[in-house]
Amino acid sequence: MGNSPLSSQALSAPPYIVAFFTVIITSHISDRIKSRSSFVILHSLIGAFGYAVLAFAPSIGLTDWKWRYAAVFLSCSGIFSAIAIVIPWTVGNSESSEGRGTGVAILNLVGQCGPLLGTRLYPADEGPFYKRGMLTCSVFMVVVSVLSVTLRIMMQRENKRRDEKFFRRMSLEAEGG
Repeated sequence: MGNSPLSSQALSAPPYIVAFFTVIITSHISDRIKSRSSFVILHSLIGAFGYAVLAFAPSIGLTDWKWRYAAVFLSCSGIFSAIAIVIPWTVGNSESSEGRGTGVAILNLVGQCGPLLGTRLYPADEGPFYKRGMLTCSVFMVVVSVLSVTLRIMMQRENKRRDEKFFRRMSLEAEGG
């Protein structure tokens, strides 16, 4: 962003500190209200917006580094909060210990694809804005949001089906049949 190496090092910590507190607060609220999907959706979109600002900053006239720095806060808070909620959401919606183990394994497998892809998204010749890398991250955050909406709808339908089956069975037992 045009700062000295020492200044850049000092400026790298605050976005992660804010993200840390955002993760703690989001996780706490998510646990209290027993809802995961809305937080994953919200934070994915926040992260996508931050990455989009970083990708399009020069095109929309945000060449001052302070605007891009503010977008880094959104990106960090969005992505880390979404990850922190996806993990317990996966574990909490598995019916068996095998399902929980498989879910965590798949999350780790998919999660490790990020560093493989990420090393190729930010080549030195595309600096200092790295439009392709930032845009790719933004798109993937939108994909996370869409997948979360889809999963939420599927789980609501499954819960409704199970509730109907349970109440049907209880009704038959009450009738003596």
